[in-house]
This record gives sequence, structure tokens and C-alpha cells, in this order.
Amino acid sequence: MIKKGILFIMVLCLALTFTTTSVFAENQNLNVDKVNNNSSIQDSSSLPEFPLMDWQTLQSLKEKKSNDQESNDQTEAITRAAAPPLDIFEVYAICSEQHPSWEYIGQNDYATDYDHGGSYMYVVTYERGIANPASREATIDGYDLTLIDYELLSGSDGIVYGAVVYWDASGYQEGQFYSQSTSMNFPWNTMYDWINIQ
Repeated sequence: MIKKGILFIMVLCLALTFTTTSVFAENQNLNVDKVNNNSSIQDSSSLPEFPLMDWQTLQSLKEKKSNDQESNDQTEAITRAAAPPLDIFEVYAICSEQHPSWEYIGQNDYATDYDHGGSYMYVVTYERGIANPASREATIDGYDLTLIDYELLSGSDGIVYGAVVYWDASGYQEGQFYSQSTSMNFPWNTMYDWINIQ
């Protein structure tokens, strides 16, 4: 009788363990699907050709407009830390059919120096720190924009310290561009920036 009771308890424990493991695995799969199923990223094969710049070229724009040595030193320092939270978020550059070369946006700029618009317009945001990809959003005059591409940035040690994100604002001639992202980890802060596009 005691052996049957012990056997029953062992079978019950095994059944509960199997059920809990299955539920946990299903939840993990759902979370992975939520992260991987980012429908806001547009298929680049359907986009018109545009001058997508690599990070080194975009940085050269910054150097031409501003020689901010302190900011460069801070960027080098943060590449050595693993998964830092967001601490800088900027509208970085804009190009359009009307002004086809990239215009770098300075940290204190509230409007573009050049008129933009035409059949295409693309805006680049820069994140220093690791953002939750699902938290990225951008609007122009309150209308949602599509994230079309992004590039992760890493230091010489291979540790990712940030990203540049490309937004499609094609069809707009002017307006206020606004974008924000939230840190992937503690303190889960949200940072934003904006620029008035002429």
C-alpha cells in the first residue's frame, strides 16, 4: 500500500514537471516570436535606391560640422562596458530628393539648414546604449514612419555599444520629426529627440 502511494506521488511529480517545462518552453517561443516578428521593418528589396551610408561615413559628417572631442572620448569609454543602457539619443542625419547628400544634425539644432522633400526622404537616428528593438518609433507631424534598416555599432573589442537606425519619411515635404527608444535593460529609460525639417 505504501509502495503504491509512493509510486503515485512520483508519477504525479513527473507529470507536473513535464507540464511546467512545456508551458515554459511555449512562453519562451512566444517571446522570441514577438522579438523576431517586427512587421515595422520594411523589406529593403521593395524600396527605391537611396544613399544608405555606413557608420564611418555618417561620422565624417559629424566631424565636418563639429569637433566634439569630449563626446568621442565618452564613446570610446563606453565600448568597454557590456550592454549599457541608453545615455545618448539623437536625430543624426537627413537626406532627401531635394537635398540628396546627407545633412548632419548638430546636438543643439532645432531645424534643418536645408530644405528637404521630394519623392524620398530618409532620417537617421543614433543610439548610444542598447535599446529594445520593439521600442523604437518615429513620427513626422504625428504620423508613424517605417523603420527600414539599422546598423549595430561595436568597439574594437566586439562589444555592441549602440546603433544607427534608418527611417523612411518619403512623401513628406516638411514637418517635425520625432523619434524615441527605450533601454533594453535597467533603468529602462526612454530617450527621444526631434528636429523641424524644412
